[in-house]
Amino acid sequence: MCSLGLVVVIRAFGVVPVDLWVYRDGGRAVLDADPLYAGPLAHGLPFTYPPWAAILFTSLALLAPAAAKLVVLIGNCALAVLAAARTLSTLGRAPVALVLVAASAAVATEAVRTTIHIGQVNLLLLAVILWDLLRPDDRRSKGVGLGLVAGIKLTPMFFVLYLVATRRFRAAITAAGTFLATVVVGFSRSYRPIPPGSGSPGRSSTPAGCTRTPPHRRTSPCTASSYDWADRRPCG
Repeated sequence: MCSLGLVVVIRAFGVVPVDLWVYRDGGRAVLDADPLYAGPLAHGLPFTYPPWAAILFTSLALLAPAAAKLVVLIGNCALAVLAAARTLSTLGRAPVALVLVAASAAVATEAVRTTIHIGQVNLLLLAVILWDLLRPDDRRSKGVGLGLVAGIKLTPMFFVLYLVATRRFRAAITAAGTFLATVVVGFSRSYRPIPPGSGSPGRSSTPAGCTRTPPHRRTSPCTASSYDWADRRPCG
């Protein structure tokens, strides 16, 4: 099983990490003070993530493409191991060999394999959510990690409903408050008006296999500039 996981990782060197290029382009747009949502960026693909994500992705934009690909590949492999270890820790102390086998089995699945091959951010979200939600309920900061990663990709906000359903109200409020903070910071640091006549940043298809027709343009003064990213489901 470990050998199969290793094969998946080695094959990643020959795959174009299209989602990673989108992340880097979003970070570069922030560094260059360019509009994030005016249309396709440097690699011809639109940025479909919240502004907070673009701010975090500036670190990737500072690296050379080859270096960014290597860092993300190694990071995703490490995150797969950490996620496996954190999950198995709920059953007691897990041997290192068992953690590696579990991580390799996960890497061999289509979802994780695709995440690694095209440089997606999903394993980072998974690792942070597991770390945060599996902490003791008396930790005052429980929910902060969930809120931070929800600012990168909106899907983790569903776990706020889980916290409410399990009556962990303080953690739910903390997560929601942290998420709102990422929205405020993201908007204040990356807002750039979209030039008149720019095309919709929505894409009709993506390398990750998701399809979506471009959404209608909003006309509200608060959203028409650049924030119809919320209408779309990020595919990486």
